Amino acid sequence: MNKPCTILLIDDNPAEILLFQEVYNEHRYEHRLIAMHTTDDVMNFLSRRGAPGVIIPDIIVLDLDMPGVTGLDVLRSVKGSTELAVIPVILFSSSDSVHDVHMGYRLHANCFIQKPADLHGLYSVVKRIMRFWFETVTLPSPRAEGDVSR
Repeated sequence: MNKPCTILLIDDNPAEILLFQEVYNEHRYEHRLIAMHTTDDVMNFLSRRGAPGVIIPDIIVLDLDMPGVTGLDVLRSVKGSTELAVIPVILFSSSDSVHDVHMGYRLHANCFIQKPADLHGLYSVVKRIMRFWFETVTLPSPRAEGDVSR
């Protein structure tokens, strides 16, 4: 990855957000990490895209099991938007439902990762997510096509 990016982490569990922040800080990534606890906040945040000063994420890490608007609803909204569809979305869920996995991919999630039940496993998976998406992958830029101004 040759440029810093903005990661939008959507999870209602404060402990999991703290874990992401710990891994993020440990590796001293230059990327910006924005954490949101509710899908309502996310929908409001994403609906302001294109407004002056609004940051559009380069990648979204999304928990499926959210109160109110579900993670699948957020995914549907992102991938249904001409401006946001290019953003990779990682579904990160404790669900082991075949239906959830199928629906995630059907709605164009870029991957589905099941959260490990133990803290060590969760920490390890978060490290691998960050290494892959921040050190290996070249992310698309909505700016490249003139879709969204930053």
